[in-house]
Amino acid sequence: MATTLVPSGACEKFEFDGDKPERVEIHQGGGALIGPVTYDGRAGLNIATVEGPSFHPF
Repeated sequence: MATTLVPSGACEKFEFDGDKPERVEIHQGGGALIGPVTYDGRAGLNIATVEGPSFHPF
């Protein structure tokens, strides 16, 4: 388990190990949960934050 803060509008790259699906939770700066997404090391994952607060995985 890890926690990383990414400033609004910033782009960060993370390298995760593994070859099975892993749950990733997206939180606001104050800690409130925005929502979960699944990261799969075989496919990768990009997340873009959008106005709301919300995010869009692609």
